[in-house]
Amino acid sequence: MSQMVIPYTIILNSSLVLTRPGGDTNSAATLPYISGSSIIGALAANWRKTNNKKGNLSGDSEFNNIFLSSNLRCSHAYPVRIAGNQEVRLLPAPLSLWTAKDQPEKVFDLANTAMAEEKMYEPGLRPWQKAFIQFGGGVHFTYPRQEAYVHHQRDREKGKATTDTSIFSYVSLSAGQKFSGYFFCENDEVADFVNNTVCGSTFFLGRSKAAQYGGNIQFNTMNGILKEDFVEADQKVPIDTKKLTVTLTSEYIGRDTKGQYRADAETWLNDFAQAMEMQRQDFDFHDELNVPAVFSKNTLVGGYIPSWHMPRPVRPALVAGSVLLLNCKSQNLSTARLKDLLWKGIGERLPEGFGRFVINWHGMDDDNSEFDVNPIKSETLNIQSYSGNQAEQLITLSQTRMLKKALFERCQSVAARSAKYSSNICRKSALGRIRQEIRTLPANDAVPDFVIQSSFKDNLKKPFFKQLSLCKVGHESLIVWLEKVYKDFEYIKNELQVDDLCNRLFLSDKEKAKDILDQMVVDYRHYMVDFLMQELSRIKSENEEGGE
Repeated sequence: MSQMVIPYTIILNSSLVLTRPGGDTNSAATLPYISGSSIIGALAANWRKTNNKKGNLSGDSEFNNIFLSSNLRCSHAYPVRIAGNQEVRLLPAPLSLWTAKDQPEKVFDLANTAMAEEKMYEPGLRPWQKAFIQFGGGVHFTYPRQEAYVHHQRDREKGKATTDTSIFSYVSLSAGQKFSGYFFCENDEVADFVNNTVCGSTFFLGRSKAAQYGGNIQFNTMNGILKEDFVEADQKVPIDTKKLTVTLTSEYIGRDTKGQYRADAETWLNDFAQAMEMQRQDFDFHDELNVPAVFSKNTLVGGYIPSWHMPRPVRPALVAGSVLLLNCKSQNLSTARLKDLLWKGIGERLPEGFGRFVINWHGMDDDNSEFDVNPIKSETLNIQSYSGNQAEQLITLSQTRMLKKALFERCQSVAARSAKYSSNICRKSALGRIRQEIRTLPANDAVPDFVIQSSFKDNLKKPFFKQLSLCKVGHESLIVWLEKVYKDFEYIKNELQVDDLCNRLFLSDKEKAKDILDQMVVDYRHYMVDFLMQELSRIKSENEEGGE
C-alpha cells in the first residue's frame, strides 16, 4: 500500500461562483480559488450517481474508504503561473509581506528578523495584501480574473422576474482560467479511484449551474508522486534551525482546550505541539526584537451539503497566508513526524483542503527578504494558444453561445408579438397540455403528437383541437401556427430572422455555419412555442380577473 500525491489541474469552461459566508444578501461574491470542499463534494456526488447509491452511505465500505476516513484529501486549487514550458502552482501571499508607500515596486518580508528590525516601524509601511504569489527572481503575483453580472430576481415557478423587480449581483471567476492542486491518497484504492474518475472528466461546481455559471470544469491529472518524494513549494525540510517560519497555505479550523472553535495562533500552536507529540512549553513565539511573531487574520468558513439542502455551520478560521514565527526549545523535534504532519495537515476538515501549511518557505535569516514586484499579466493565465483548427473550434464555441442567446431572445420576441394580437384564447388546461407535450419530447427534432393528430380532420371536431382552431394568434388560428412551426422549416427561419445571423459565425466554412444554425433552429422552436403558451396563459388569467 503506497501513499501518493496526484497533482491535478482544472480549466474553467464557464464562469464559477463559489460563495463565501457573509456579505450583502443581494449579492454573491466568489472565492478567488476553487475550494477542496467543492471538488470533494463533486467527486462524492459523481460516485453516488455512478454507483446508483442513495441515502446514508456511512456503512458502505468503498464510500467510507474514499470519502469518510480521510484517505482522500483534496487541496484547494490555486491559480497557475505559466512560465515558458513550465506551470507553477501559486500559493496565498504570506501576510508578512509588507510594502512602503513610497516604494510600491518592492515588498519586504518581515518574517526575516533583520528586515523586521529595520523596517517594521518605518512610516508608510503597510501590509502588501496580494492574492497568490511565487518567489523566485522577485515576487510574481496575480489575482484570478473575476466578472460581475446583475440579474433580476426570478420567480422559479412562473419563470419570469418577480413583480417587485428586485435585483442581485453575482461576482464569479471568469471562464478560461487554469488552477492547480493536489490529491493526497493514503492507499492504492483511493489513488486508482482518482486516476480512473478524474483524469479528462468534466464536473459542475458552485451555484446557479443551470444558468450561465455552473463552473463547468475540466480535470486533468499528472503522474503520482510518492509521499517521501513530495515537497510542497520550496520549504526547507528537514529542519536545521530552531526557528520555524510557519505559513498557512489554506485556512485553519481548530478548537481550543475547552472545545470551542477559535481562530488564533495559540490554538494552532496547541494543535501543532500535540500532533508532534510534544508539549506546548516546547515552543514559543519568536519575538526577540520586539517585532511581531504572528501575522494573521481571521475569516469565516462555511459550505453547503446538497443531500441535506442545508448550509454547513459557519466556523471562524485563520486565513491562508497567515505566518507564525516559532522557536523550538526542545531537542526532540522529529523531522519524520514533522514531514508526516506536513503530509496530513492540522485541524478540522482536512479532506476538504483545510489545515495545510509549509515550513521555512520564506523569512529565514539567510534568505533574501527584499523583493521586486512582478505582476503576472492576465494573458499568462490563459489556457493555451490556439491555431488552425483549434482556433476555429474555439471561435465556433464562442459564437455559438452568442447565437444561442440571440435566438433565445428572438423566440421571446416572436411569442410576445403573436400573443399581442390573440383572441378566443384556449383554456389554460389546453395550453398546459401543449407545454407538457413539448417538454417531454424524446428528442429535440421530434414533432409533438398534437401536431401529428391535427392532420386528421376527424380529430378537429374534438374539444381540444376545436379550441386550438378557434384561438387566433395574429391572422391565423393557433393550430395553423403550430403546424407551420413544426412542419415548415422556412417559416420558422423567417420568423426568427435566422439568415442575418449566419454572418456572425466567423468561419471560413459557411456550410458549417449553416448546419450549426439549422440545428439551433430545430432545438429552439420548442422554446418559442413554450413562450407563446406562457404569454397566452398570462393574458387569459388577466382577462378572467378583469371579468372579460
